[in-house]
Amino acid sequence: MAAVRSLTAHNDENKVQVVRKGAVRVIIKAMIRYLADAELQQEACGVLRNLSSSVEAKEALADGTALDGVLKIMKFHASNPVIQEQACVFLFNIAKGKRAHKIIDKRGVESAVTALEKHIDQASLVEEACGLLWKLAGPFSQMFPGGQNTRVSGYHVISLGKQVVAIHKGKDKAAVQKYGEGMVRAWSAITKRQHKPKQPKTPLANKDESAAD
Repeated sequence: MAAVRSLTAHNDENKVQVVRKGAVRVIIKAMIRYLADAELQQEACGVLRNLSSSVEAKEALADGTALDGVLKIMKFHASNPVIQEQACVFLFNIAKGKRAHKIIDKRGVESAVTALEKHIDQASLVEEACGLLWKLAGPFSQMFPGGQNTRVSGYHVISLGKQVVAIHKGKDKAAVQKYGEGMVRAWSAITKRQHKPKQPKTPLANKDESAAD
């Protein structure tokens, strides 16, 4: 798995070949079969993170199998910050249009919130989780006007964002501050609108890829 992760880091041609040869399905099967293997899950999530930055690969990841697998891994390995970070980047990269709604429907917002709650002191993970929640704010408000449902409180997300900004200070934490503040602004905007909300401005670029350690 580590070899595939290295091959797919910053190489679009390799990503396309991996997808065309059906490797995504094999990776997901391995993730589900060896659910408790944290090392394998880190590498597998790293591969999916890399693939999710490719347009062609992204379409192959949109069928729900990969999404279901990643969300299941996030829940099982909630205490592992490396897995949570890789998974958040994967979700960030595929979160657009119907795919964003699918992430929300499958409780991706809750997964990101849990990652923040458990690892709020982990700067790199916090940056990715905040970026994901920032990006999902608009689609969430389309599905749940007012930024609330029975499982997610927009006010809780805002509170977490404010904690992030307070905890991660300094020039070396500028990116964490940016995403934390962006998340707070986006969720503050949608919780104030009970009717058709204006789409908050979100970060659109794919996140960086991950090479094997």
